Amino acid sequence: MVELVREILVSPAGSFGFVFGILVLAFWLVYFITKKITIINAKHDDLVEKGKDLEERTLKALEKSEEKVDKRCSLLETNGEKLESRTLSALKAFEEGIQKKFDAIEDSTQRRFEQVESKIDDIRKDISYLRGFTESIQKTVTDGYTQRHSPVSLTEKGRTEVKESGLDKMVERNWPKICQTLDKETKSKNPYDIQSYCMENVFVSPEKFFTDEDVFYIKELAFKKGLALMTYTNMLAVLIRDKYFIQKGIDVKDVDKYDPYMPANK
Repeated sequence: MVELVREILVSPAGSFGFVFGILVLAFWLVYFITKKITIINAKHDDLVEKGKDLEERTLKALEKSEEKVDKRCSLLETNGEKLESRTLSALKAFEEGIQKKFDAIEDSTQRRFEQVESKIDDIRKDISYLRGFTESIQKTVTDGYTQRHSPVSLTEKGRTEVKESGLDKMVERNWPKICQTLDKETKSKNPYDIQSYCMENVFVSPEKFFTDEDVFYIKELAFKKGLALMTYTNMLAVLIRDKYFIQKGIDVKDVDKYDPYMPANK
């Protein structure tokens, strides 16, 4: 191509060789430029294609990264919820444990208080019984209404007073309450213990056996006749004991068998 250009340049203007050379040069330039343009276009298309491919791979990589980030965030959120749940459960268990300990301490304290209160109540009953017993002794060594030897029983004078004062009717009227109290509080007790329970509690806690009106009547009766209250509660205790023994099939004479103060039982 260089030789051709040199010949054109040295050829006379207007000659056939000159014109032909110009045409050949023109065709070659068109071919050369076309080829270069084609190569440039091809490279451009290749670059565009590579750019698209790079863009797609970049987008895919970003999507994968975003998915990984989402998964990690979701995992962190799940772990956070689990941790929160475990923490709340642990706190709740701790709180329940503390509450149980407090409840146990409170129950223990309440039981001890009730035991002390029960002992105080027993002491109060014993003092009240002793006071009544002392009062009865101060009135007379024996009031003549009950026989003091075991088993305790009513005298003729006592039976007369029972009828006149209506004490037997009072026992009948209140018998369901009396029987229920005895069944509850004298369970597994021997005849002597049942008799002792009746003698003590009818005096100390008559409200366990009788209505408030009947208790008032007994106290008023003792006051009007100038007798110790225990005089009437002893008669009532004998009535209650006898009726309860009959109902339970217990012989009154068995009281002496269990009396710890009887010489034969020592």
